[in-house]
Amino acid sequence: MEDNPPAANQSQSLKDPRYVRKIFFSLRVLSAAEGERVVGETVEAETYDISAGGLRFKSDLTWQLDTEVELTLQLSSSFEPTFVGRVLRSDHLGDAKGKSFKLIALQFIGLEPEMQAQIRESLTPKFSLQKGSEEADTQPDEEAETIGWSKVGITELSPQKGKSDPDQES
Repeated sequence: MEDNPPAANQSQSLKDPRYVRKIFFSLRVLSAAEGERVVGETVEAETYDISAGGLRFKSDLTWQLDTEVELTLQLSSSFEPTFVGRVLRSDHLGDAKGKSFKLIALQFIGLEPEMQAQIRESLTPKFSLQKGSEEADTQPDEEAETIGWSKVGITELSPQKGKSDPDQES
């Protein structure tokens, strides 16, 4: 009997928010149906969207449901986790120009809670709060740029001189 039935895994993977980000990754086929992907085959791709429980990517290739893969995500220059995933879904779609493609959904399997937390943390937008700066710092930092985020500065607002504060009486 399977430890994690697909229906239970699917509902678990939908609990985390999805981020539409292009993150490069590689995957190596671990098991495949006969006539489909070849065991040991390596594919380079980029995410269509991603969460701490799985990802989707566009492909021209056919992917059989339940194909197991080992994937390495390039979340940052210092964090490139490798773990196992399984093809959960393959949707045939088309773009506005009439080009068809497949959107493949991979579910991460067997992830320890600590690894899921690290992935979740790396996907969360990063902002730099700069108290009292005159203008916002909109230069992306190296880590934020890797996953497609920009660093933003925020100026603290203070009451203007000469204006009275209704909450304070003189």
